[in-house]
Amino acid sequence: MERKLTLADIAGYIPYRLYAKDAGWYFQTMPGIINHVMGIRSPAFQVEGHEDKLIVLENLKPVLRPLSDLYRTITHNGKELVPIVELCETALQSTVDNYELKKDNLYIYIADRLSYEFCFSKERGSFEFVYIGKVNNLLKVNHQNLLFDYLHELKIDYRDLIEAKLAVSCCDLKTNPYK
Repeated sequence: MERKLTLADIAGYIPYRLYAKDAGWYFQTMPGIINHVMGIRSPAFQVEGHEDKLIVLENLKPVLRPLSDLYRTITHNGKELVPIVELCETALQSTVDNYELKKDNLYIYIADRLSYEFCFSKERGSFEFVYIGKVNNLLKVNHQNLLFDYLHELKIDYRDLIEAKLAVSCCDLKTNPYK
């Protein structure tokens, strides 16, 4: 069965100025996009300020950051940050000063000793802490809702919409609208 874009896929992003792309240009989300993904079909609509261009809803895709951006320095609201570090600090409710990024994991050092690994598990669809000791223990991460809200604010694609070709990576655009 062919996967289609649904309101559940993009609802969390909408309050945070989600952009969408159509045939070479992008613009902010609007009621027409929401109507489209809810199945209320209108073949096309116009965008304020671009009345000369007709937007075909079938061609519309949200613009998102790839999941790999969790582990890279990005610019958000004029500030440079590494999303996984910010998410870890939210989960810990504490500042993380001593850390190391390796591939898809954040390693946190306490008293110069490797103590925790923090990551997003695509398989389980959740954030995880692993206590690193004699036996590695998976620890419960509180405040998952706050972490997902922040993923939405950053427009990070954790639902594989880019891979399914239901969304466009902001990294593939000439101009990243989220910088």
